[in-house]
Formats: sequence, structure tokens, C-alpha cells
Amino acid sequence: YADVQPSVVEGVRLVHIDDLLPHEQVLTDRAGKLQDYIRDLPVKILPAIIVDSKYQVVIDGHHRLELFRAAGMSIVPAVSVNYHHDDVLVNPPSKDNGITKETVIGSAVRGKLMTPKSTQHMVRSRGGALLPIIVLAPQIAECLNIDRHGRSHFDVDFHSRVRGSSRFILSCGLIGKPKGQVVLTFQC
Repeated sequence: YADVQPSVVEGVRLVHIDDLLPHEQVLTDRAGKLQDYIRDLPVKILPAIIVDSKYQVVIDGHHRLELFRAAGMSIVPAVSVNYHHDDVLVNPPSKDNGITKETVIGSAVRGKLMTPKSTQHMVRSRGGALLPIIVLAPQIAECLNIDRHGRSHFDVDFHSRVRGSSRFILSCGLIGKPKGQVVLTFQC
């Protein structure tokens, strides 16, 4: 679990995929390898996308975002973080390449994407340890279920890795709906 200042994470929510602003290009071969890896898993487990709470800039999860987009998802789970919090770093101190938070936000807002993997966002724990920012993302597990009427639906289960957070359950029903329409239920 990541023991971080509570003011770093502003919440876990569902966002429309078109509202998210990437700041980096993706490596197409890496995105393809991620798709192949996920396709072969009986239960799909991925971390949520991490976004800046003010501008909806993708901080971590560009390749996962492409995977969600390729799967036809329009609503995706995202962790909103206070990007300007002192405990959120663009890169570890050993990789000072001059990229600032303002550079990241500006490139995303202008649509001038940076090269892939130009940032390595970190978060500082309360104990001072630097951790990859992905530790803030709940794991999302997708399981195909068949109800008693023979209809299928997907259950998506959020498992938070942030100490003290609630457990969230998201059910995405595909019951009798045309492709592209998903019924979402969000329970806390």
C-alpha cells in the first residue's frame, strides 16, 4: 500500500475517454504487446489511469488508455491527483531532464505530445520514499459473468492500493445493449 498524504489523491471516478489529454506519444509496439498480454488472461486486471484533477492530463497510463480506446470503451476509471502537490514529481531526482509539471500540462493542452516515456512520475510516501505514481491506481479486475437468465455482464472490481481508501465496485452491464452502450453502476 502507498501511504501518501491524503491531499495527493482527490478521488477515483469514471471519465469519458475523450475528456482525457495525453501528454506523451505511445509506443505502438508496446501498446500491441499489452493488448496481446491482456487478450490471453482469463481475468483482465489493469491499474486505472492517473490524471491531473484540474486539466484531465494523463499522468500515467498512456498505453492502458490506448488499450481501452481500442477495446471501444468510452468511459474509463481514473484516479484524479493534485498534480501540483509537492509530493508528486515528474521524474525521480536522478533523472532530472528539465521537464517540469508546467511542461507536461502545456504539451497536453496544446496537443504537442512529448516523446514516449519522457516522464517517470513518482509520488513521495509519508515516510519519504519515492514510489512510481502507479501505486495510487486501484487495480481493475474484469470478470465475465452469466446471470440466471443466461445473459452476460462484466463486473469490474476496484482494489485500492492507497492506505485508508474505500473499496469500490463498478458493474458494467452489457445486457441487451447495442455495442458501444454500457450501463454503469458505481457503489461505495
